[in-house]
Amino acid sequence: MKNIQTGYCFAVVLLVAFSATGQGVNFSVSLGSGGVQETGVEWQAATEAPENDVFIGGGCTNYVRLLHSLLGLKPGDDIDALCYAFSDHTVHFKDIMDQIAGWYFDEGEMLAVWHFSVDPEALGRSESAVEHEMAIGTPTCRTLATPNEAHGDIFFTMGDKALGSNELAADEAQLGLDVSNKIPNITDDLNALDLDAKLINQLRPFPGDYLHPKDLYFSLAAGSPSLKGSEMTEDDILTPDGAGGFQVHIPGGKLGIVAGSDLDALFFDAEGIPFFSVKYEMAAAERPNANPGDILVPDGTYFAETDGIADELIPARALGLLDKDVKTRSGTRRPDLHDDNLDALDAETEEYIDPPLPEPGEGDLALPLPDEGEGEGEGEPPENMHPADTNFDWRIEMSEAIVYIVGWQGGTNPMSYAIRAAYLWQNGEFYFYNPLILPPLCWVLAP
Repeated sequence: MKNIQTGYCFAVVLLVAFSATGQGVNFSVSLGSGGVQETGVEWQAATEAPENDVFIGGGCTNYVRLLHSLLGLKPGDDIDALCYAFSDHTVHFKDIMDQIAGWYFDEGEMLAVWHFSVDPEALGRSESAVEHEMAIGTPTCRTLATPNEAHGDIFFTMGDKALGSNELAADEAQLGLDVSNKIPNITDDLNALDLDAKLINQLRPFPGDYLHPKDLYFSLAAGSPSLKGSEMTEDDILTPDGAGGFQVHIPGGKLGIVAGSDLDALFFDAEGIPFFSVKYEMAAAERPNANPGDILVPDGTYFAETDGIADELIPARALGLLDKDVKTRSGTRRPDLHDDNLDALDAETEEYIDPPLPEPGEGDLALPLPDEGEGEGEGEPPENMHPADTNFDWRIEMSEAIVYIVGWQGGTNPMSYAIRAAYLWQNGEFYFYNPLILPPLCWVLAP
């Protein structure tokens, strides 16, 4: 038993050493993403698919934060907009018709710094960071600059000094994403973003619960299998339903999204007002069109009269993106020949630059949607239970731990698994499985 305790202490020291590293940013990626080697995106691409998971990245890597199974998503579903919770601040824009609308929080008390990503076809305005990343790129994390790489990056615009342009907040390599040596370099597209969000733990108290409505908000891209045959669409804001699946939080029609325009970026302020973008242009009769690079608010939220089209709050050109719209709030302008597509969005009181290494193993915890046919096959332990748990009750009792330890001493059971069995037995017996952590630390004491 002395050897077991020594080995256990060593394992805990390693875990603590890896955990004291900081907080990354949360994001999702589009269909076809592969990630840098030994990252969560690469692992999911090799084993399932990364486009329906949420990752946390920084310090040149990323880890899985939220598995698609906790939302009841199907293979091929593509999360293309994400917001974990309402902001602590209210975006200041009501009754303001000049260009500062939307650029301050809380009655103008502090700046609203808008962070965003773009899709692979974005070009960016002249001398902007988007243009630089598209045409040249930035060498980071021991990688070479590889144009076009803007679609894996995070950018920001501050209304006080960079209105009409943008700056680079995080290069794709800093997030563990990869566009190098991939022709035509359109994979690893960061298409959903939440810079700073508290972890969700619905496994307390034990045995836990599913994700709750309003734990997070998201949208699915057109063509996602879960949308087929349902009343939900790519235009809707979705949220967990409390039963292992998801439901509509706000339908796209209520936002002023023309059917099929595809909501693809999302942020909520403290008042619960959604700020979003769409993939396809929505033409308005008199007011500015809702272009793919614009930040929009629901129809009638900014402009007094409704017209069925979401209101343009911040035009693409103010973010340093190309904008074909000839109409402005005050008149007309010379249009650009191309529309850049803003496809991820968040706002904070300061810029998020060079996100640090996230904490591995830290992720959202909740019960997954049960698999069909679960419970069939008596006598066969579920694959996510500790092998010492011979009666499959999510509890390691003394007799089970001792039998497993004897097996280790006899050369049939792995030492690390035996150490974990002893730890679970000695510290409360009940445990659960955390799929975000590699074995044997994935078997965690129940709260």
